[in-house]
Amino acid sequence: MDCFGTLLPDIYEKPGFVPVARLRWNDNCALDGWNYSKYKPFNSGRPDLVFMVQIRLRYSELTMRLPDAGIERAQARGPMSRTTITSMCMLGR
Repeated sequence: MDCFGTLLPDIYEKPGFVPVARLRWNDNCALDGWNYSKYKPFNSGRPDLVFMVQIRLRYSELTMRLPDAGIERAQARGPMSRTTITSMCMLGR
């Protein structure tokens, strides 16, 4: 999932999401009516876009699996789904 780097990443970490990537703010991709002054505490109203994934492995799986096995398991799931329109814009596509 993605969210703006305001208070949201901290909130989403509580149910197990972890940040995996960030994109810097792009004024050309701002949402219509974006309120820069409202979000001023977050990079002068220009928060990063934060990509997060949810970790669902149980503790026993984490301690018993080798790192390579985890990579193979993730690759076996196939390609990730497309990002949101906002994310696509910020990626310059």
